[in-house]
Amino acid sequence: MYHKYLFCSLFIVGLTVANSVKAQSKVTNTRIVINANVTYTKIRTVALRIEAVGALQMLIANDSTFRGATWQKYVPTLPQWILENGEGDKFVYAKFKDAQGKESAAVNDKIILDRTPPINSAIEIEAENGIISNPTKPVKLKLQSEGAAYMMLSNQKDFYNARWEVFKPEVEFNLEVKNDGSQDGLKQVYVKFRDKGGNVAEPSFATVMIDTQAPVDEKITINNAKTFTTDANIQLTLFVRDGLEMLVSENADFSEATWQPYSTNLKWKLTKQGKSKIYAKFRDDAKNESAVTSSEIIFDNTPPTDCSIVIDDGAEQTTHPDRIVKLKIAAKEATQILVSNGLDFYGATWQPYAEIMMWKLDKGGYGERSVYIRFKDAYGNETAVYYDKINYTKKEQ
Repeated sequence: MYHKYLFCSLFIVGLTVANSVKAQSKVTNTRIVINANVTYTKIRTVALRIEAVGALQMLIANDSTFRGATWQKYVPTLPQWILENGEGDKFVYAKFKDAQGKESAAVNDKIILDRTPPINSAIEIEAENGIISNPTKPVKLKLQSEGAAYMMLSNQKDFYNARWEVFKPEVEFNLEVKNDGSQDGLKQVYVKFRDKGGNVAEPSFATVMIDTQAPVDEKITINNAKTFTTDANIQLTLFVRDGLEMLVSENADFSEATWQPYSTNLKWKLTKQGKSKIYAKFRDDAKNESAVTSSEIIFDNTPPTDCSIVIDDGAEQTTHPDRIVKLKIAAKEATQILVSNGLDFYGATWQPYAEIMMWKLDKGGYGERSVYIRFKDAYGNETAVYYDKINYTKKEQ
């Protein structure tokens, strides 16, 4: 009895296996390819390449359940197939029948439908105060665009001769502007972005000011062009065209000087005696520097030194009937003298400096006489009062 049931079971299993092999489709090497196997598409209509050896019919669908699909004659290509609506991963499924009507297993391919260009695009040119003084050097661009994979940069709005390149958030770029002032003014840099699906965003641009020309007509005047001063505190008058800042110094190398806002008037204190030279240069908001200009003035507030007056070579007395004496005068750097018989110098007038001069003593009776003197240099610096004295006596008979 046991063997009878075992035989029946083996017979049924064998029959099932035989029917399964008999039902297997003879279609082989099945494959479906969307748009030559590219990754992205911007439109729903795509081309399908269909491979199935031994197929007489095919069933194509956007749904793995093949809902609503109908069998059709096998063809190796479908040049216009419409994907499901909506962006993202899109699949196309296919299965086939052989001459006996036996179905193959389903195959599929995927493509990404992307119709939205990059968003939030922006470009920024790195430039201090928005100005570039040397446009022959590359500028740094900061770029932004959500979803961008590629970018195209250009100095021209029509992007003539520009090429797509891999998107980078920062890049150096040549402005293609001469450094001779002929192209000074506003300059635009244009950019457009593209995603992997080929969607191109509207162009963006950034503007920068090109300023290659330095301030001109620079000039400095000291104390209204006077040649000397006895006061260390002087007044500078400055002028330049297109200047924003200035650098002023008594040193030709401008050591220890600092840039300050441009002003037409500046108070200055000289630091040394003698001939002083004040240097100035200017720059604009693009940091273009002008040529150096300068002006000179002599600062001297020191009166003559080593001053002295000697009457009659130092004699103690004189008997000259007309009270005439010889004055020996000395003073370094003196150009004028003021001589008087009185300390108040009443009625005295300045006269050219002389080392020897004849002088008439004050009238009156016999006795001591004094001669007072002051010195002045070419810049008007006056000394204190110096004097010498002598006795006026009667000549012995």
